[in-house]
Formats: sequence, C-alpha cells, structure tokens
Amino acid sequence: MRAGTLVSTFGIGLALALTAQAAKAGTVTDINISPLLGDWTGEFGGSAIAAAPTNGNTGTGITFGDWSGHYGLTLSGASTILSTGGITLNNDASVNALMNSFFGGPAGSVEATITFLNSNGGQATYSLIAGQTIRDYNNGGYNNVLQGYNSASGLGNVTTQPWWTTGDAANNGNGEPSQRLDVQTFVLPSSWAGTGLISMTINNPISSGNDVAYSALQVVDGSASVPEPMSLALLGSALGTLALARRARRKAD
Repeated sequence: MRAGTLVSTFGIGLALALTAQAAKAGTVTDINISPLLGDWTGEFGGSAIAAAPTNGNTGTGITFGDWSGHYGLTLSGASTILSTGGITLNNDASVNALMNSFFGGPAGSVEATITFLNSNGGQATYSLIAGQTIRDYNNGGYNNVLQGYNSASGLGNVTTQPWWTTGDAANNGNGEPSQRLDVQTFVLPSSWAGTGLISMTINNPISSGNDVAYSALQVVDGSASVPEPMSLALLGSALGTLALARRARRKAD
C-alpha cells in the first residue's frame, strides 16, 4: 500500500474515532429528605409501599439510595421547599423525584408546580398535570391514568413513569386496590451548567381535596463524555495506520 493511501486510511479511521458515539458517565446524588417524612405504613396499602426496594420493580433503572419507605405531604394551597444542597451542575443535569397525589384533582388540572432554584437566582418551573404526569398513589376512585408527559407545551421538560407497583392493576390479590409510586424526571436548563442547584419547591395550587406526596429525590448530573470501547479501538487503529504511513514514507525517501 502506498503512503498516500495509508494516510487517507488514517484520516478515515481518525474521523470515525472522533465522531463515534460517546457514553455519558453520570453522577447521581441522592438528597436526604427523611427528616421531613412520615411513615407510609400509616396509609391505605402503605405497608407494601414501605417494603418497596430502592430500585422499584418496573425496570426504570432509577435507584434511590435514600429510599426509606416514608413520604412527605404538600397540602392543598401550600408549598414545601426541599434543599438540594447546592450541587454543581453540568449542562445535561436532571432531577428524579417520586411524587404522587393523595385523592387528586380532575383530569387535566394542575396538581402541582415544581420550581428549581440555582445559585445565580435562576428559576425553572414545571407543572404536574393530573392524568398526564401525576396520579393518585392508590388505584382507587381517583385519577389512575398516567400518560407519561404533559400534552400542552410550555409546562417544562418533565416526564413520568411507573417506578413501583404492588402488581395487579385492579387489586393486589386480596380484593383491595393496588398501590404504586411514580417517578418524575425534570430536565434542567442546559444554561445552568456551572451553577449550583439550591432547592426544589413543591407548590400545590388546588384549594382543597388534593395533597401531593413526595417520597425520594435525587440529582443526576452528567459528566464529560468518555469514549466508548469502539471509539478507542478506532482511534488505536488510526494511530497504527499513521505509523505504517511514516515507515512507508521513509522507505520511499
């Protein structure tokens, strides 16, 4: 193979190595909110919830290291401020929270607004809509639908998925309604990179008949991209090709 061909091959290999998909290594920080929480066992079906494993049982891949089988409530017309400790953020940070309602508002109503505050005074607000991104923890007579995202635009980048359930959608084997916990993921603004996440405020705008339960909280902060094994292999191949090209040039000279 001529030197020019080797150099061309090197260029292709290097380009592939540099443009190959990179894996994101994320840092997960669980926020200890246990001093604010009551015991789930005191609620209907709560004993099963309290025994839930830290990683749920629905395959979300989300684990709450500080899961304690407890919950806190933001009552109708009230607000709760949870400190997040000033965690430094990168540009792909998000927050995971276990949040469900007690009773709940009608489908399509705003059951909660969630506001995050950063160290520069910036705020990002998200809405949790009944039947879309929040539902009752108890599969009884209140809202049991979970769409997983908000239909209306401008309500913040938030999605919800089932994190834990007793199993049967109708009952848990003894004729009683089943219980579940859902996890919301709030994607923080990329412009917040380099700032600290100070707090999360849960506001319950419904005047009566709706309490918002929160059970766990964590910040997921993506770090700089690191090459995947395939990327490293391509780069190594490209560098090896460059060495061959240099040897071929020496022989040609």
